[in-house]
Amino acid sequence: MVTDGPTRPSQQDRSAPRSSTRRRRTVIALLASLGVVLLALTAALVYGYQTVTDIADNFEKVPDAFPDEASRPTVDPGESIAVDGRTPLTVLLLGSDGLTTSQSQRGQRSDATMVVRISAERDRVDVVSIPRDTWVPIPGRGEAKINAAYSFGGFPLAVSTVEDLLGVRIDHVASIDMGGLIDMTDALGGIDVKLDEGFTSSSGTYTFTEGVNHLNGKEALALARERKQLAEGDLSRVENQQLVLQALLVEALSRDTLTDPRSAVDFASTTAGYTRVDDGVTADFIRDLAWQMRGFDMSELHFHTMGLAGFGRSADGQSILVTDPAATERLAAALRTDTMETYVE
Repeated sequence: MVTDGPTRPSQQDRSAPRSSTRRRRTVIALLASLGVVLLALTAALVYGYQTVTDIADNFEKVPDAFPDEASRPTVDPGESIAVDGRTPLTVLLLGSDGLTTSQSQRGQRSDATMVVRISAERDRVDVVSIPRDTWVPIPGRGEAKINAAYSFGGFPLAVSTVEDLLGVRIDHVASIDMGGLIDMTDALGGIDVKLDEGFTSSSGTYTFTEGVNHLNGKEALALARERKQLAEGDLSRVENQQLVLQALLVEALSRDTLTDPRSAVDFASTTAGYTRVDDGVTADFIRDLAWQMRGFDMSELHFHTMGLAGFGRSADGQSILVTDPAATERLAAALRTDTMETYVE
């Protein structure tokens, strides 16, 4: 597993973002949708067509998930490298605040945002975290933290905000609620996460030690959610989220899971039950992508945090993370040209 560390902010303002009375939800389970795609192949080979259809049916489909076409970036054939007719695939993953199926997306802030880029070759996956306190323009709403876009306008506004920020077209969008991380971790029998520094959660309930920690679902959620006890607040939390995510995917895609088709199906079904997707994420889409990625090497799964200029304050006094235009453009260019390996360098 390759991990690319986040770009650190400057030292100009080290204060962590202010706490909130509402409980924070994690987004680590979001990328389990990637695990679903990869595990779906195993399910299809062993249990056949119907099993993948059943897994896909467990997703909650969101109609009209995208903004008006006229406002969206176009795909420039000169910038997208097609391979066997395939172009790169870009997925926006959002963490919800524990919605139930009866609740609207509106009014619910995403706890973090991840852009997942699958190369045209289908041999590389890059996951770019955008911390939730990143201060960005939100179409029709002025400037705000990026997690407000989902609250203001659900999937369509979240997509518009990220597309405007990076100038890259989003192909699919998904969100998952906080319960997913607990159940998926427990479905795998726990995960192992290696920490460089130990700490006790702000609630005092959980203690994490330096080195390898074997975590159950509730412990994984507590680690991924904590920021008050961390030196760099939300940025440190993003790093821990990435560590939990890596551990979850490594366990999900381990030999033990992949050689036990029933475990693969159970994990995929559990994940799907917590996930909302645009209505283009069909059984056929999952089967096709799983087949295209059948030889995927986990060493080509790379994690990044979007480059930022540092901490700051908004005009109304909020603690925010300030974007770095040059770093943002480097990221956007790498995404547009399917050259994320040069962004890493």
